Amino acid sequence: MARKGTPPNLTKPVKKSNIRHSYGIRLNAVMDFAEISNIRLSLAVNVDASLISRFRTGIRTPQTNPVLAKSISEALWTQIEKKNLLTELSHIMDVSPELLDRIAFHTWLCDFSDERDEGAMQAELLMDSLESLTSKKITIFPPSESAPLTSLDDTRTIYSGISGLRDAVIRFLEMALQDHAEELLLYSEQNMDWMTEDPDFRLKWASLMVSCLQNGTKIRIIHNIERDLLEMYEAIAAWFPLYLSGNIEPYYNTKEKGSRTALTIFLRPHHACITGNPAIGHEETAIYHYHVSDSVLDGYQETFNALMEDAKPLIKFKSRYTALDEINSISLDARTRRKSEIVLVQPVLSLASMPEEVMRRFASPALEKAWHQEHEILEDALITRSFSECVPLASDETLYQGIIPVERFSDTETLFYTPELYALHVNHITRLLREHPNYNFCALSEAPFDNIKILASSEYTLIFHPAFSTDSICFLHPLMCRAFSFWAKNLQKQAHQNRATLIRHLTLRYPEE
Repeated sequence: MARKGTPPNLTKPVKKSNIRHSYGIRLNAVMDFAEISNIRLSLAVNVDASLISRFRTGIRTPQTNPVLAKSISEALWTQIEKKNLLTELSHIMDVSPELLDRIAFHTWLCDFSDERDEGAMQAELLMDSLESLTSKKITIFPPSESAPLTSLDDTRTIYSGISGLRDAVIRFLEMALQDHAEELLLYSEQNMDWMTEDPDFRLKWASLMVSCLQNGTKIRIIHNIERDLLEMYEAIAAWFPLYLSGNIEPYYNTKEKGSRTALTIFLRPHHACITGNPAIGHEETAIYHYHVSDSVLDGYQETFNALMEDAKPLIKFKSRYTALDEINSISLDARTRRKSEIVLVQPVLSLASMPEEVMRRFASPALEKAWHQEHEILEDALITRSFSECVPLASDETLYQGIIPVERFSDTETLFYTPELYALHVNHITRLLREHPNYNFCALSEAPFDNIKILASSEYTLIFHPAFSTDSICFLHPLMCRAFSFWAKNLQKQAHQNRATLIRHLTLRYPEE
């Protein structure tokens, strides 16, 4: 069986145009000629060696983490300088030795201009944060018991400027906390600076939000994130720990926000409401109102309901089977379905491509149930659209050690492939490639993430993680789905083999009986 792939070595003669080909190729070349191992570099920059390996193979880049990118170039420069290899480095970089310095090396190594687009980069950044989750069940952090409620005696009806809005929000949340409010409805077109620029306010806001959620308060929030992907991911990152409580329903507005004013409505039905509509750019002098009158509250309830009519779910937290059922029920016209591709990225072979014979040999009722669900997606895709599976193949060593797991299908049961069953699974993939033009397989050099499964298409993106109590997160915003889809297709391009070559490779490595 083949070893994990590595990019071409730049220490061999190459055309100048290839030297800039990718971060992975440049990094791999420098580490090879300087004889710096993954482990040694990982210790120098305080990351896992597997991440350095993914950088070298091009599966990942540090483009989303400029601090780490700088640390890597600094650590490499230090070692190359110490080993008196600067002349050799200048040859690899194709620059005159007198022009070579620390800054020039960093600029050359970390040139990401020809690599991924910003949408794919932000999608990867979000998955980076998700990968760091390790617990089986995520619970939001407990509120500080020592934090006093400070605004209960505030009776103002008018608040001025951003500082006034913050005061009004603290009052609003403290009253909701004290009264064990049933529901909060939140909408704002304002820039998020009012919430994020003051660290003390943000900490208090977060603590109060968590406390309300732990009281059982339900929150519906309509995000205005149509402006760009970066803002979208920043909003999700800010709210994500709260989303995991299960008590927040996040939506996005399908209409473009106004370009002159920024409407804000923070409503606790039948109790209180903060409103404002400042001219954009003049929030510091704006007036915000705190309403408690029943007639006014009813009016803003109607306004919020109208906003909901133009809103769609941003994220859904679903059980595995519910999510897969919803995918199968998505109705697309025939033309759209033909153009739509599902791309699956995960660390191990999928249940979807597992042959029934292998599933039966494991003799697990839980596996059988999950297999049928996953298999439906594949069968549907082979008829109506394209299905691509991006997975690294097991190495000889790990396979014969019996440590290659079957795709996660249960919280309580884990199964492992024998070499025979693994070969049968790959044989079935080979048959799918021969018989179904809509099926594609991409043998990655290694998995981009150890514990995340991504199912991406232009209509939805499902992310499965063992830490999610609901099994999966379903992203539904079209821009986000396109970004995840583009990211997944980038992986395919990096490991592309034409169909005939791939079939020949799989057949040689796993001969069919």
